[in-house]
Amino acid sequence: IALRTTLIAGYPGETKKDFEEMKAWVQEMRFDRLGIFTYSHEENTHAFGLKDNVSGTEKRRRADEIMAVQQVISGELNREKIGNTYRVIVDRKEGEYFVCRTEHDSPEVDNEVLVHESHALIPGNFCLVQVTDADDYDLHGIPQ
Repeated sequence: IALRTTLIAGYPGETKKDFEEMKAWVQEMRFDRLGIFTYSHEENTHAFGLKDNVSGTEKRRRADEIMAVQQVISGELNREKIGNTYRVIVDRKEGEYFVCRTEHDSPEVDNEVLVHESHALIPGNFCLVQVTDADDYDLHGIPQ
């Protein structure tokens, strides 16, 4: 399984203490995938009538800080995958790589598995890929 979540930075009433608690929770949970967006007033939502007391600059800073924490976690989790083989779907060819993804990844928002173009893959097909290298958000591999 893969654990994933989406968070909001700067929800009305969020204090610095609340934010620090959220950051500590993210560090403890070590989510496989995490997204965060900044709060914005949306009509017809419960929070629309609440006072937006966190500045836009602070919301962005908090979101960036959470993503910096997640980047480290993602990199560590990805490096643990080196040597493992995963079934992937080939999404497309981009530059020198075929861009693939595992069953845990949504297209265009999650980690990708990159396979050099020297391996003839066909977009839309599934294949097994052994991970040979990893960075913070992507895996690199060779077909098996």
